[in-house]
Order: sequence, then structure tokens, then C-alpha cells
Amino acid sequence: MIDAFRLVRSDIPGLQLALVGSMALDDPQGWDVYRQISDAGRDDPDIHVFTNLTGVGNVEVNAFQRFSSVMIQKSIREGFGLVVSEALWKGTPIVAGRVGGIPLQVADEAGGVLVGSTAECAKTLLDLLEDPGRSAALGAAGRERVRRHFLLPRLLLDELTLLDGLAHGDRPGALMTRSDHRDPVCGLTVPPGSGTPSAEKRATLATSVHSGAVPPSSRELRRDDPAVARR
Repeated sequence: MIDAFRLVRSDIPGLQLALVGSMALDDPQGWDVYRQISDAGRDDPDIHVFTNLTGVGNVEVNAFQRFSSVMIQKSIREGFGLVVSEALWKGTPIVAGRVGGIPLQVADEAGGVLVGSTAECAKTLLDLLEDPGRSAALGAAGRERVRRHFLLPRLLLDELTLLDGLAHGDRPGALMTRSDHRDPVCGLTVPPGSGTPSAEKRATLATSVHSGAVPPSSRELRRDDPAVARR
């Protein structure tokens, strides 16, 4: 990530990199990574390391996610990767690795670009930083994807859709097998071309539940929080 940043900075003078995360007392490997990152950026005035050791908490992470030009989540392995949805909900485009649950969140040109190598990461960062229009469009599409797939109203809709189906005589599992049109995240049946789980007799339910918009839950900082590329 630092190598990719330095490649981009040669074309965009004044670019800065903020590495934001949290140090856990029970994660000795994390401390090794922290020392490596600190050593790599020690003599570089454009690289900044922020952790809970320096007073960075959820409020500060929110600010980084909201006001950065581009977020980076270059994970080599990942679970779901909630940091990605947090950034996308704020309309910030993201450059991320193709691991774990990240491709579920960054898909179909929504939210950002998936990358592999350092060179690919650098090229993508440069493209987004030099094209604010594309960056804004990716961020807006990412926010909409999070709204459709990863907010609490969506999860509530899944539960209510299941209960409604059972109340109308659907056998357990019917919503997962009724057709080939399935939501890419949870597997529920969706109408062709639709991004929300629904069924013909559940249109009113879908409308009422999706009227809310609750952001992803806040969480404590973690070592694998994203780096931030900012002008």
C-alpha cells in the first residue's frame, strides 16, 4: 500500500496517505505490522499513522472515511470487511483487494475498484484521483448498494419476507429456490432487474420497510482498518 502510494505521489504532488487502525493487546502480529509500517513511513512527511494509541477513535475514523478522496482496503485476507460498507455509505470510493466479502460490497462498478498487484493499485488510485467525476459516481453507486443490501431495514425485510411466506403457506426454503433471480448477497429471490428482495404479494411490505435508512453500526477500531489516500 505504501509502495502504491509513492508511485501515485510522483504524479500528484502533495498527496498524503493516512494509515488508520487500532492496536489490540492480544495480537502480537499486529504490533510487528505496526512497527514495519512506522519504520517504512518514518522519514516520509506525507505518510501519517493514526491509532488508538494516539487518541484516534470512531469519530476520527468517521471523519477520515467521509472526507478522504479515496479509501484503500488492500486486505490479503478478510471476513466480510465492514470497513468497506462504512466508507461506501459515506459516498467515498474505495480501492480494495479481491478477498473475503469485499467483492460482495464492491461489485458491478458500484463503490470502487478491486485490485490485485501494487502496480494495479497505484494505477487505479491515480485514475480515480485524476477523475473526480468518476470517483463521485462510484461513491454514489456504492452508497446505493449499501442501502439496498447491507442496512438494518434490509435485514428486517428478509426476516419479514420469510415470515410472510410461511404465513401464506410457503414451505421452508421456498424463497431460496423459487427462481434463478436471487439477491447476490443473501440468496433470496428477487424480481429480474431489481436490487431488493421481494415477491409479488410482498410489494407493500418492501416499500414500507425500505423507507428507512440506518447506517452500518459503529464499531471499535481494528488493526485492519483502511488506509486513506487524500489530496
